Amino acid sequence: SRLDFALITHNHNDHYRDGFYRKMNGAGKTVISNFLDNYGAADWRKGGRYWEAGGFTRAKKTFKIRDVEIRTSLVDHNAYLIDFTTAFEIRVGDWLLYHTGDCGVASKLHTTWGRPDLWVFFPGCGVDVAEAERNVRPKRMSFGHLWELGHRTGRLTTPMVRAAQKKALDAGTQNLTVPLWGERVV
Repeated sequence: SRLDFALITHNHNDHYRDGFYRKMNGAGKTVISNFLDNYGAADWRKGGRYWEAGGFTRAKKTFKIRDVEIRTSLVDHNAYLIDFTTAFEIRVGDWLLYHTGDCGVASKLHTTWGRPDLWVFFPGCGVDVAEAERNVRPKRMSFGHLWELGHRTGRLTTPMVRAAQKKALDAGTQNLTVPLWGERVV
């Protein structure tokens, strides 16, 4: 596999696939999530133990994988799924990405390492975009989740994407990017 690690925000089938997790874990790759064990990340030849090297966490925790540092924290998916989603601060050198998955509650969105260069978020779970932006203070914002393949047909439509974009823009957001298929962060 060309991937060094995988980050899974939460236990919904549009955010992870069991076969993918099993392949990563079986290849000895780190999988960081709040609901899956990661036995494959331990280096058994050096006396490693899965609870030291694995990616399971339900708390604030920092992982280091090569030149990438990853800080986890728990956020609410919505008013009913409390601490259900893992937010990731990902630092490579001086560059910081904050990925908050399907967080729907702005009050829990706070970074540990400072102002992110890019914040990837999804406004469709009810998050107050203006409050969230004040908390996070990103240099740049980008929607995630809008065009996922795992959603049933018609769930995320062009009008829904436009409504999410309008919600963010109505909040006064000036630094928003709406990625389309084929775009990537370089």
